[in-house]
Order: sequence, then structure tokens, then C-alpha cells
Amino acid sequence: MLQTELLDAEKLQDLHEEKLFYAEVKENHKQRKNTIARWEDFVKRTSNHSHLVSCKNQQQKSIDSSKTKPRQADVHKKLGSTYHGTVSKALNTTTFQGRNITVESTPAELTGKHASLLG
Repeated sequence: MLQTELLDAEKLQDLHEEKLFYAEVKENHKQRKNTIARWEDFVKRTSNHSHLVSCKNQQQKSIDSSKTKPRQADVHKKLGSTYHGTVSKALNTTTFQGRNITVESTPAELTGKHASLLG
């Protein structure tokens, strides 16, 4: 009797571990699909300007909808002091820009030009 209980417990443990394994495989597959979809969207934004503009407009709508709305009495008083623009005028990207930008370019050996370092 004790032996059958141990065997049943072992079967349940094996079944539980198998479920965890398949859940991990499923999650990895889902993450891989999401990564591919994000990459395809990035390529589409960089190669299709109208898609870039629509993504930029959608991003602006999301930003605007996430901002807190002032109460009716405070509209005139607070609006000028709390408004901060989120878009640079000549910006043509749909990612948030940081202080540091990495520029990848063709190596100087391939172009025949010598790169100069900025001090």
C-alpha cells in the first residue's frame, strides 16, 4: 500500500514537471514570435514612411491618453506649468530617444575613408 502511494506520488510529480517543462517551452515560443513580430514592425517602420507616421501618431495618442487630466477648475492655472512636449520637431523615429546614441556605420577599411575621432 505504501509502495503504490509512492508510485502514484512519483507519477504526479513527473506529470507536474512535464507540465512545467511544456509551459516553459510554450512561453519561449511565444517570446520568440513576439521578437520576430517586433523586428518585422521595426523593418516596416524603417522602410515605409507612411507606416512610420501612423505608428508615430498612435504612439502620440497613447502618450496623450496616459497623461493625467487636470480638474476643470485647474485647467487654466496648471496647464501652462505642467505641459511638457514629448516630440522633437524633426524626429522621424517611433522610439524613445535617450542621451546616448550608438551609430553603426560601414567600417573605414571598406569605404576607403579614414574615420576621425571627435574630441
